[in-house]
Amino acid sequence: MTGTPGSTFLRRIAPLLLLVLASIQLSLFVRDLPAAGEPWFLFGTDTLTHDAIVHQWVQGEMAERPFSIPLWMPGIQAGLPALGAFLWTPFSPQAWPFQFLHYTLAQRFAWTLCLWLAAWGGFVLARSMRLSVAAAFMVAVAWGLSGHVVTLVHAGHFQKVMALSWLPWMAAGAVLLSRPHGLSRSTAGGVLLGVSFALMLLAGHPQIAYTGALLCAGLAVWSVFFRRKLQHHWRRVALLLGGGLLLGLMLSGAQFLPGYETSRLSTRAAGIGFEEATATSYPPAEVLEYAIPRHRGSSVMGDVYTGEWGDERIVSDYIGRVALVLAFLALFGRLQRINAVFFWLLAAAFFLLVGFGSYTPFYRALYETFPFFDGFRSPGTFMAGTSLALAVLAGFGTDTVRGWLRTAPRIRRFTPLLLTGIVLVQAADLLRANRHFLIAFPWDRYEVEFLAPRDLDVYLMEHGLQLQVHDLVNELSIRPLLFDGRAVNGYHPITYAAKQELDDFHQLHTLGWFRAWGISHVLVPPAAEAGDDITLVADFPHAGRRLFALPDPVPHTHTEPPAQYRWTERSGAARRLSVTAAEETLLRVHDVAGPGTRVILNGATADVIEHNPLLFTEFDLPPGEHELVWLYEPDSYRVGLFLTALGAAAAGLMLSASRRRPRGR
Repeated sequence: MTGTPGSTFLRRIAPLLLLVLASIQLSLFVRDLPAAGEPWFLFGTDTLTHDAIVHQWVQGEMAERPFSIPLWMPGIQAGLPALGAFLWTPFSPQAWPFQFLHYTLAQRFAWTLCLWLAAWGGFVLARSMRLSVAAAFMVAVAWGLSGHVVTLVHAGHFQKVMALSWLPWMAAGAVLLSRPHGLSRSTAGGVLLGVSFALMLLAGHPQIAYTGALLCAGLAVWSVFFRRKLQHHWRRVALLLGGGLLLGLMLSGAQFLPGYETSRLSTRAAGIGFEEATATSYPPAEVLEYAIPRHRGSSVMGDVYTGEWGDERIVSDYIGRVALVLAFLALFGRLQRINAVFFWLLAAAFFLLVGFGSYTPFYRALYETFPFFDGFRSPGTFMAGTSLALAVLAGFGTDTVRGWLRTAPRIRRFTPLLLTGIVLVQAADLLRANRHFLIAFPWDRYEVEFLAPRDLDVYLMEHGLQLQVHDLVNELSIRPLLFDGRAVNGYHPITYAAKQELDDFHQLHTLGWFRAWGISHVLVPPAAEAGDDITLVADFPHAGRRLFALPDPVPHTHTEPPAQYRWTERSGAARRLSVTAAEETLLRVHDVAGPGTRVILNGATADVIEHNPLLFTEFDLPPGEHELVWLYEPDSYRVGLFLTALGAAAAGLMLSASRRRPRGR
């Protein structure tokens, strides 16, 4: 009961209770748990192929250079900026454990932190709308443990979950700034909205941040339109909403500006085609998964997927039958809240319709008219708004049931107990349903299968071939990062437009393409047929690969006429190449030198022959010994850090000013 000593106590310990629930979801209910005491981490498809490797590589870089942030990753697409391509998001609080703890412990702690923040945000959102403590717990459970959030663990979409955990916090800020109370609390709401928006961008997922901006804008407009007391203050609401979004952009500058710089040069600069943008449209027939867990199965081990999503279905949108029934009951609640209920119903329908993507003409209309919409490639991601809206409606429904129970004389005294039981049933249902998607993996097994050097790695390192070998089968893996190699295609949706043009011109995996990227050797599986024009060099049955040499190879680094050269450093801080030339030499390096890269030759700025600065670099070297150094020092990062600091100061001043004002009635 709101206002009673018991409800006050529950409200105060809510974060602790929600943390316990998050811990239970990610530990006690994990399938295939390794033996007690054996290090383990949460298995995920993206986790295995690149997340764990990136985190391990970053940890190694930071161990060698404490308090530094590796801005560049040499092994991915011949060199992608870490911040600019959202490969590493060091300013997001949920990513901080990876900077201090071993990967296995950091991963479990980080995932738990994400679920806890998501659930706690749901609780805060409900309380900001003046729902009861019981209803707030229902919103927290229905959102923080929902399939849309939790099952992304198996997908390995860590950055997405980081961003999703701040979505209810941002909505809570919009609710507070859209209330007809005093300027003090409204300003605090604007700051909360801005900080949450920034944390979504710092998590490296602009689409979730965009979803939050749409939701909050809708909340503000709806509140002004339907609240008479607020109609006279619409300018204040608009100012705080716009100011909050601007504050979020400033606070996220350290991540947002490098990302914007890279995106301007990427294949997304002019938007992506409608077919690609809607490739992961949500099949309307599968909307039953909200009520029936794994309605069409899944692609997770031990299950079969029979739906229309595509080859892979490794996530679930199940929110629970209890929550759906309560969402329906929200329509029969107090008349004073019906406007809010209708807003969340419309929000749920809107984001569901957007998620259907190519299955309706609605998405094309948004794609062609809404700014930035043509840069997103996953309509299903917008359905986070639907899941949050349904969770909020379940909270309203909980208060409806609470009102009915309190009017029944015989069972009125049992109201707190009955509401607690309803919340626990909802929690248990989600814990059970999502358990299918939570699988633990022994760290020792992963380390041997994915991280340990193999005879193939040893051979490539001994022969100096790491930088000029391309794996035709495993080209999406960035495992070469660990062994000073490279994956020309890498594994990331952000790709330089210049690289894509070169790939399209030569066509992938043709001799012209290999030469353009300085590839002299290729790895193929044993059963694959090799062409007549390539020569077998070595066989590695344990790694499942055979090494072939290409005709007329053009290595990653080469000189005309031939000269001696040696890479002395390829790290997230710099690349260093030592060259000894007997005569005047043309040096060509097939690597990416993105914006902000400074090239130094023997201590002075080098003269670069820029045939294609994003794909390779050429130098004219006089006879003698030379050292070439590539330093990635983007202005976008420095300016972004300044904006983040300026935003933090502005947020502090806004909060300080709001506290000095008298609280409105």
